[in-house]
Amino acid sequence: MYLRVLCSLLLLTAVSSHITHTNVVITPQVLQDIYLERANRLIAKQTNLTAVKICLLKSYVLYSNAEAAFILGKMYLFGVDWPQSSDSSIVPVECEGTADVVYHTKYRLYLTDLEEELAANCSSPNFIRAYTYFSASYMLGHKDAGVFIYYLYMQTQIMLPLNQSFPMINHQFAIQAYNTARLRGSSLANVIYVNKIFTCNRLAKTHTAETAELKHKGELPILTPKDVFPQSAQIFGEFAQGFDIATGQCPSCAIGLMNLVPILTEVMKSVEKLGGFKVKPPRLDVFHHEVMKDKKGFDMDLTAALQILKEKAERGNAIAQVALGDSYFFGNPESGIERNLTTAQKYYEMAAKQNNNAHAQNALGIMALQGIGIQQNATEAMQYFIQAAKSGDVSAMNSLAYAYLLGNNGKQNSTLAVEWLEKAASLNHTESEANLGSLLKSGLYGVKKDEKKALIYTIRAAKKGQILSILNLALFYIEKQSDKNFHIGIPCWEIMRMALEVISKGDFLDYELQAFNAYKEKQFEKAYVGYSFGAMLGMSDSIYASAYLWEKKRMESFQCKGGKPNRCALGYHYQLYLLRNDEHLTTMADLIYADTHAASSAAFTRAFKLYNYSSILNNDPRALHSFAWMAESGIGTEKNQTAALEGYRKLVTGYLSGQYKISAFVAGAVQLARLKIWEFFSQFVN
Repeated sequence: MYLRVLCSLLLLTAVSSHITHTNVVITPQVLQDIYLERANRLIAKQTNLTAVKICLLKSYVLYSNAEAAFILGKMYLFGVDWPQSSDSSIVPVECEGTADVVYHTKYRLYLTDLEEELAANCSSPNFIRAYTYFSASYMLGHKDAGVFIYYLYMQTQIMLPLNQSFPMINHQFAIQAYNTARLRGSSLANVIYVNKIFTCNRLAKTHTAETAELKHKGELPILTPKDVFPQSAQIFGEFAQGFDIATGQCPSCAIGLMNLVPILTEVMKSVEKLGGFKVKPPRLDVFHHEVMKDKKGFDMDLTAALQILKEKAERGNAIAQVALGDSYFFGNPESGIERNLTTAQKYYEMAAKQNNNAHAQNALGIMALQGIGIQQNATEAMQYFIQAAKSGDVSAMNSLAYAYLLGNNGKQNSTLAVEWLEKAASLNHTESEANLGSLLKSGLYGVKKDEKKALIYTIRAAKKGQILSILNLALFYIEKQSDKNFHIGIPCWEIMRMALEVISKGDFLDYELQAFNAYKEKQFEKAYVGYSFGAMLGMSDSIYASAYLWEKKRMESFQCKGGKPNRCALGYHYQLYLLRNDEHLTTMADLIYADTHAASSAAFTRAFKLYNYSSILNNDPRALHSFAWMAESGIGTEKNQTAALEGYRKLVTGYLSGQYKISAFVAGAVQLARLKIWEFFSQFVN
């Protein structure tokens, strides 16, 4: 007994050894944080899953840590398959065994949970265990847990996992969990809320009209779920627009912008810390077109191409040096390159010294000024900036102006800063336009305030996706919406669209990156979970990827409700439409048409309507051809020879005017010739 007590005390001493010199009392809060920190250390290395589980369970079960339960939930939702490390020295003592907690009052409960946990497999999505941990984390007050409960509920409405059970989640509880997450300040929940505001207001503009008579974009009513899905499948429409959405009195656009301002600020700080946006993975159809060898396999061996690029860089090729520097600085998931600042510095220095490359000089200056991966050195940074700016590099001009504003050369000089910014802005440099707009709006650093001039630069940069300008534009609108003497000159909904787009490139992009990496490994269920979570946040590429996975029937373990994967795909394409991605209307019509049979005249009618929409909104020749053919055949509409002939003629004239490719001309010409021949022979038959 004495030895057991002594052993336990020694282990507890090891747990707290890092704080003994600080006079910190070892409280339950301190202990749960220690276990959580040790687990996160291993998670960062993606190694030793057993040790991670042990530390997370100790933090959660013994000390009710909400974050630990939340991490366990994410592990089971997205799936992890890290290797067990053979190097036991990297496993903290706290993440081994149970001797350090043997006398805790919840010891037996912990042992039971640990035995169950170690037997559980989390290499692929496990919705039941994920829900268990998210529910616990939610009850313990985690701000984001309610969003994940809401996500699981949404998926239960449209699909079924074939080799496991789905959690039974009450609709009211799911909505309550999501709303609670908003109240707790969850950025995830607020982005979902803003997308709902966008969708609600779009659906509120519905009106009736005879589709066959529509000729212009302005006449088109918004498609409702009833226009897209049969009555028995309206749940897919509700899924696309977001459950619990009101279509009557919708929150205003300004309220949406107010919710986005703190999120934009978070994203901007993250981007500044990283040194730029993360590299976005390719859209799945683009990825297949460029990388796929055939319909069954992928060409995943990018090692040879990377090696060739490195050999060119070693031989002094500036393009290869800069390309490698950028790839390692930001990370390039498509090429399998992890972010490595030391390697990035190496290639930037090669380009700067061997080729006097201004881009590399500016990059090295930024790293030195902000201490990104190297020792902070303002003097060296200024030298790089001046050299590159004088060579005509607009990014370096912007960096030099920033350094002058902060006084990194020993003395602040706002006059020189504005001069360099105006020079770069005159050359259409986006960051310089953004910084000029911000300076003129705020009047900081001794720069004369000029809001109208600031707005001009801000709009120019915002339209090119610059995050600071989008944030300032949102603030402009919120501040000036009631000022009749100040004209913003850009619709609120356009500002919201730009804000949502740039937010999707911040930390939320991690869900898409994780999904893409899983897809490359042919782990399609894991890929779907990542993409569909991004889809819930309104990320257009994630929405498209979710639809793509259903269309191509990639998931063997997931089944769309009703046994029709096209329905799930259509739900995601409809979501894209509601978020003003009209280019997917033809695909929506194709999915509806493919899902029909001879007796489903209502489905043909819906397909016909969407082909008409797409031909008007997108000027899509494929949609126009389908519309004309259905009008001629009387499929989904009454026979209308006049409308058919007009459609076929548009295909021909569209090619002649340069709007369409030769394939449209051939399709239209063949159909017109066929009708002429039929008309000729019909006179003899009659």
